[in-house]
Amino acid sequence: ATAAGTAKEVHAWAGLGALGPDALALTGDADAFADALRGKARLKAALLDQRRLAGVGNIQAAEACHRAGLDPARRLDALSDGEREALRQGLRDSLEHTLRATLPRAGDEVAYLSDGAHVDNPFLVYGRAGLPCGRCGAVVTTRKEGGRTTYLCAACQR
Repeated sequence: ATAAGTAKEVHAWAGLGALGPDALALTGDADAFADALRGKARLKAALLDQRRLAGVGNIQAAEACHRAGLDPARRLDALSDGEREALRQGLRDSLEHTLRATLPRAGDEVAYLSDGAHVDNPFLVYGRAGLPCGRCGAVVTTRKEGGRTTYLCAACQR
């Protein structure tokens, strides 16, 4: 098989055809990002929808909402253009920050917070329930959004 044929087969076999565009790539295109986040869905649920944006998980959704100052329960159709732009930049900043903070250095193994490794938490709100928000000092809290625990600062994310 040709390389192109093999790539198509793998793409179809793995169900990758149902995925939306890569989140980090899409954050570089304001119009495409805005188009991906249209409708009536709740903000965090939309960010987690892999058909809209591939590669955004629970941590990045919470971090992006915090960086944008948005309540994750907001509906997409209630966001202003400025809020949508803040979300785009917040997601991009969070993804880039996470990559810089967690990529292994030469000879290091990848360490994850969830695997019990002794690694500093690089996130602004995720995993920081009960601690002060680094932006305003209010206490970071948790609540369920779409069946998932989300971390937020109620003072910063109205």
